Amino acid sequence: MTTERAIRANRQNALASTGPRTAAGRTRSAQNARKHGLAATDPNPDAPEETEHLATLIAGAHGGDAAILDAARAVAEAQFHLRRVQAFKGTLIREEVHALQAETGTDIASTLFPSADLLQKLARLERYERRAFSQRKSAVRRFAALICRL
Repeated sequence: MTTERAIRANRQNALASTGPRTAAGRTRSAQNARKHGLAATDPNPDAPEETEHLATLIAGAHGGDAAILDAARAVAEAQFHLRRVQAFKGTLIREEVHALQAETGTDIASTLFPSADLLQKLARLERYERRAFSQRKSAVRRFAALICRL
């Protein structure tokens, strides 16, 4: 059973970790994901065709079953989202390396130590990457459960 002291401590901690409190802070934090488009549901105009093609490949011989095709589509969408996050991450790293090379005039071997700014940006992206991995894992499990029922 939770003690009264623990309950009070939990409430105090919760007060300090509720996110931005001002309207300006809430507005700014609501726009964070728009900087890179990783929270967008479909920023790629070719995504429907690519997603459908991958879903058909994933469903394979079971593609005639609507439930299996829907589950395969969810796996494909999650895979494309994960790929988008990882591509953005790679772009950040490449830009950092190019900037360091231009700044120092040296080859890549001397630019292997990332800046604090790059590390901070990569840490922020970790949330999106974890979420994308989790969505893909859930979609694969749903798909596998449907296939196993056959």
